[in-house]
Amino acid sequence: MKKTYLILTLFFGIINWSFSQVQEKIKSDLNRGMELINQNKLEEALKEFQKIIELDSTGANGIAHNEIGYIYLKMKDSTNALLWLNKSIGINPRYPKPRINKAMTYITSRDLDNAIKSLDEFINELPGRPEAYYQRGNIYDYKGENKKAFRDYKTALYYNQKLNVLPKPLVKKLEEYQLKN
Repeated sequence: MKKTYLILTLFFGIINWSFSQVQEKIKSDLNRGMELINQNKLEEALKEFQKIIELDSTGANGIAHNEIGYIYLKMKDSTNALLWLNKSIGINPRYPKPRINKAMTYITSRDLDNAIKSLDEFINELPGRPEAYYQRGNIYDYKGENKKAFRDYKTALYYNQKLNVLPKPLVKKLEEYQLKN
């Protein structure tokens, strides 16, 4: 009995240690991939994130899939960007970054109707995210739909008070916009 207990303890200890080693490797590869994106070394970054997915099919809960989608967005490959961003959303529906990147993919493709649809989904599924309202407000502003833009900017400021995710210069710009309208 003691021998079985010892073997099981050793077995689970090894598995636990192995799992933590993999998690550390994933974390390291995520950081390296992000650094490579910041240096605009997109092909190298793509390889880093693909390595993460080989180690963990969820890609660290959708993060690697989002970053691959973002890389394709930067490469102006909207088909692959949307493919990877949708995979990220499928893995982790609560992760906001692939949703904003998906909208940006449509915006850069000049498909504003799908960008708005994408942001509407974002808002319906993750209510209270200021970046979604801000981005949709930008589209409405561009289209000359000032009342809708104003409403979204106002909502973005409201939710940003809680989450504080919008950059301070942007918040200042939105506050000035609100004063003018």
